[in-house]
Amino acid sequence: MSARTLALLPFCTALLLWFAQPPLAIWPVAFIALVPLIVVAQRADKLTRRDCLLIWCAGSIYWLVTLEGLRHAHPAMYACWIALSDYLAIYFVLFVLILRRLTVYGVPSWISIPSVWVGLECVRNYLLSGISAAMLGHTMADVPVMTQVADLFGSYGVSFVVALVNTAFVLLWNVYRRQATYAQVRVPLVVAGAVVGGTIAYGIFRLSEDANDSDPTPLATFALIQRNEAVDYAQDVHREIEIAENFAEQSVKAAVQAKESAQTIDAVVWPESTFTSGVPWYFAEDNAKIPATIPLSREEFDSMILQGQETFLRRAFQVQEAVRSTGDFEKQPHLIVGTAIFRYAQRPFIHSGIAHVAPSQRIGDHYKRPELADWYAKTHLVLFGEYVPFAGTLQRFGIMLPRVDVGPGPKHMVVNETVVSPNICIETAVERVTVNQVAELRSEDHTPDVIVTVTNDGWFDDSSIPEHHLRCAQLVGVSIRRPILSAANNGPTAWIDSSGRVVERLAQGTNGSIIATPQRDARISLYLRIGDWPARLLALLCAVVIVELAVSGWRNRRTQRDASEA
Repeated sequence: MSARTLALLPFCTALLLWFAQPPLAIWPVAFIALVPLIVVAQRADKLTRRDCLLIWCAGSIYWLVTLEGLRHAHPAMYACWIALSDYLAIYFVLFVLILRRLTVYGVPSWISIPSVWVGLECVRNYLLSGISAAMLGHTMADVPVMTQVADLFGSYGVSFVVALVNTAFVLLWNVYRRQATYAQVRVPLVVAGAVVGGTIAYGIFRLSEDANDSDPTPLATFALIQRNEAVDYAQDVHREIEIAENFAEQSVKAAVQAKESAQTIDAVVWPESTFTSGVPWYFAEDNAKIPATIPLSREEFDSMILQGQETFLRRAFQVQEAVRSTGDFEKQPHLIVGTAIFRYAQRPFIHSGIAHVAPSQRIGDHYKRPELADWYAKTHLVLFGEYVPFAGTLQRFGIMLPRVDVGPGPKHMVVNETVVSPNICIETAVERVTVNQVAELRSEDHTPDVIVTVTNDGWFDDSSIPEHHLRCAQLVGVSIRRPILSAANNGPTAWIDSSGRVVERLAQGTNGSIIATPQRDARISLYLRIGDWPARLLALLCAVVIVELAVSGWRNRRTQRDASEA
């Protein structure tokens, strides 16, 4: 094989991986996407710096094209988009280097290839706050029979199977090139076939289960509201009010939709940040300290908080009553809406949050004042979009940076008798966040029946970023065996069942609503019980090899320097 051909192989992997993911999403391509890169790793001669640079360039181009939607959010995001792509490209290089080192140690390729790929996926899901988008396993999102193993090992398990199939094709390629015999590859091929067969059999079994046999109690009915509203960092109060009014109008249309199908809406869900209308939810804790920027007495400060709450709840009541009266429902629906939350304690906190407003109780001809049942604040922030490392130091130099504070932890919200675990934005795109939250709620005896996630993907226009986000949610649904209900600005708003299948979705960039009636799934997945420790062990293996490679490289350079000095 010529040097030119070997130089082109990493770019072939980049192209094939892009084919396998949105927007094209040609999933069978995923089974051969890694083959060219593995062939590079298996070349007999030394890997030069030029080779590593070509591999890195291929990875950078792949991630630039895959994540190109990030640049739409803000002109400053161009630099972040390029930096993120350059960082993620390093994993292409590490994949090749670690495979070569494990070959020296005598580790069979059918063990090393899927193990290293999954181990590196785990590293990137944690390092620099983590990102789970475009994992190899996500290529199978539309093939539910292949994704059911996610309830055992998360998306990592699906990635492992796909990488193992790639390994089988590499072994067959080696036989074709007469670099191996059928006798030498017989056992790995049998193992790969058995794993794939077992994955399919397990998928068929899981999909055939009637999850409702153990608990036939129906869950609440949710109206998931979507609009295609343009967003901007410099958005003023008037635009915020306009967005909220448009979502209120869309909620009324959802009531008409439900009435026509003889359904009752128990809860209306609005996307992230769409309910704020210039007046977020304010509240002060018992130890609240009045900020220096608010020159008010304690009495005036408390009055400001109360007035803000009254305004917020008045708007909520108007939406609830409009939906109830239009749909001719017996009672008002709950509201689960994305909004800004200002929390005053020893210092002020600004959260991207969810407010859960309970229905107003009717007393005679009048309604009692609605109440905020609970609130949730995002616990995993968007790097550079919502927080910047060393922000305090930079702000001393007058550099204005985005500020959003991390929430105190997971919450459960109750709609009728349905327990809801709320999520915001990127939290379903970093798999461990949702999984860990559900596990924590389960330990507190508040196991959720459904995950409600609100997001504002209007930042990314018509790119494939929202589709990647949806695929993350599909695999999370399988991993925790819970339905996922997603309300998104710009889309895709979707109802995903506990097997990761999209029951209903709205097209990206459209206005509309989904009346979701999710089913209760009483199953508790193994992945929810044990977490991602198998993948972490593979990540540790990769880390050990990386350290060994670094130390070995340092020793070689030192030896060469000593020899030249001698």
